[in-house]
Amino acid sequence: MSTSQPTDRLDQLQQELAGILEDRLGALAQTLQATEATTRRIVATELEMARNAADLQRMESELGQLQAEADTFTQQREKIAAEHAEVLADRESKREALATLEARVREADAENARDRRRLSELEEEASALREENASLKTKLRTIEENISRMKALRDEIMHSISSQSSNMSRLAGAKD
Repeated sequence: MSTSQPTDRLDQLQQELAGILEDRLGALAQTLQATEATTRRIVATELEMARNAADLQRMESELGQLQAEADTFTQQREKIAAEHAEVLADRESKREALATLEARVREADAENARDRRRLSELEEEASALREENASLKTKLRTIEENISRMKALRDEIMHSISSQSSNMSRLAGAKD
């Protein structure tokens, strides 16, 4: 018995060691699988990080381009806004000039209306003066004719007086 016991005990120890070894190998296999899975995740994460870094560089480059375009658009917008402000100011000054011209036109129209009324009044006055001049010319001719007739009558009367005086002188001389 003594031989069988140590053999059994040895077998038992071997079996225990084999069980422990199997447990350890199983644990090691699980740890290896877990490590392998973790390594794969680390590699995948590193690849993802590399892709993200490349994406980040690409996006930063695009962002730089977009920022440059935005700056260009901002400058163009500011330039257009300045031009718009100039156009508005020009339009406003032209409106003011137009309003001034319209006021001048209204004043000129009013002045023309006054001048037309004055012209009409002067034409009426001129017409009245022409009629008065024609009447005065007619009266002047009448007076001149009357003066001529009166002179002729005076001459006639003077001649008659003279002839009557001479007749009287003759008569007076004959009586003496």
